[in-house]
Amino acid sequence: MNNTTFSIHAPTYDSLTWQASFKFSFSDDAVFEETIFLQADGFDIRENMDEDILYALLQHLSIAVWVSYYKTSPANKIIIDHCKLHADQISFWKLFYTKWLGEFYYTNWLDPDILQEIIGTWEEYVKTCDMVFDNDRHLLPFGWGKDSFVTASLLQEESKDFTPFCFWKDYLIHKLWADALQKDRLLIKRSLDINKLKKTAEEWWYNGHVPITWIISFVSVMIAYLYNYSHIDFSNEKSANFGNTEYKWFTINHQWSKSLEFEDLFKQFVQQHISSSLVYASRLRWFYEIAIAKKFCESKKYLNTFSSCNKNFKITESCDDKRCNDCPKCAFVYTILRPYIDTDIVDSIRWEELYEKDSLLSTFEELRWIHWIKPLECVGTAHECQRSSFEFLKRNPKFSSKSTDVFIDKIRESQWSKYREDLELKLFS
Repeated sequence: MNNTTFSIHAPTYDSLTWQASFKFSFSDDAVFEETIFLQADGFDIRENMDEDILYALLQHLSIAVWVSYYKTSPANKIIIDHCKLHADQISFWKLFYTKWLGEFYYTNWLDPDILQEIIGTWEEYVKTCDMVFDNDRHLLPFGWGKDSFVTASLLQEESKDFTPFCFWKDYLIHKLWADALQKDRLLIKRSLDINKLKKTAEEWWYNGHVPITWIISFVSVMIAYLYNYSHIDFSNEKSANFGNTEYKWFTINHQWSKSLEFEDLFKQFVQQHISSSLVYASRLRWFYEIAIAKKFCESKKYLNTFSSCNKNFKITESCDDKRCNDCPKCAFVYTILRPYIDTDIVDSIRWEELYEKDSLLSTFEELRWIHWIKPLECVGTAHECQRSSFEFLKRNPKFSSKSTDVFIDKIRESQWSKYREDLELKLFS
């Protein structure tokens, strides 16, 4: 089904229940509505909350969360009926949606230039927020991976006052993560218009990846204001800067909303249009994944808690399935952690020896770019996978499997010392 117009309607919120509602519609009057519950159990919203600031933040958020519905039938024009936009804001949003939905366009063979116009039809611009913070409190968005644990460890080492923050559902794995840190988690729930999405899925056929980090970034800004946190500390790393493949006129990057390009653009937008006093940054920005893996393994107390498997978005009842041991992300995390953990630890944390799984042979080849294809997942660079495989084999010279044998065959003609030197130059120069 082809729609030419997608509308973003004015957000609303109930000051008694703290429920924020967002409505969106296509030109054929198909309407979607979702809710974000702003009240977090166990946490108090700031007493001096300014309703004008809150509404401005809701306006920005409404332009960020609509993508789950828009992608069912990408339109040429977006109409925002509750505000006007400055020229730089229009450029910002168009660039964001093109880059952000790059993988979606690629997997569905759509034109990245399908979005032609973003128009604000209301007579007033979104008000610039005057958010004031008088503290050094840190909000830590987290999933359940090693990166979040390393950021938490850095904040602990610096004696920072921080709170783990999670968004969407009350996942059991999130609770275990916060318990391991001995911290109360700030949980903000989101209710998508699932029934309508299922119905449109039966009628229309477009679907694909939506990078959640962008939405969490905007939600985090609102939560930082409501709960009075002067800093937002993400755990995005240098490896996220590198794309997966080329399509049309730009690079497709599964992790674009974790990249430095995204972070710089988002920080600039926040500084100009939301608040100059709020600090948004990633503590791990200048580290490759292999450096984070080594740091993570220095303290073994979190090895039995972390997951780093996106299939856990579906896990709500059991903590026994922290990882599926079958996806590219599991294979990647295994690769970069394996040089630093002994076999007995692998067994103790109920992790399989993934190098021995024949079903993952092609996945490991893709991760090392033996076939020059990088999986569309949250994985690091081929050089990191090559280096980690090399380090593991150097420490375990008797280990043999189809996956490691293929890797050895690829570098057999080079001396080990020269191979390591080349990798270090590529990774640390």
